[in-house]
Amino acid sequence: MTIEISEEARRLLLEIARCDTFYAFGKDMTLDTPCGEILRCQSGTHNGERQLPVPWVGDIENVPILFISSNPAIKQNERVALESWSDEKIVDFHAKWL
Repeated sequence: MTIEISEEARRLLLEIARCDTFYAFGKDMTLDTPCGEILRCQSGTHNGERQLPVPWVGDIENVPILFISSNPAIKQNERVALESWSDEKIVDFHAKWL
């Protein structure tokens, strides 16, 4: 099922997925950040590409309940959004399919 999302939700999704800390850490893995432990786990996964932060999956604007947690979901064979993906592909992956 394909859903449409508002421009506001699209901007928020990309702001989270393309997090400044994620990119800064990619340039300097010694940065002191709470995300560092998770980001260091990514070496060697997904053919050397880094998995983007997961903002959400699904219809964020119409869900009756939202669960928030830390879920790095770093598995070698899991389909995830990757750093090299276009913005539209990232939005499609996280928000436009269920």
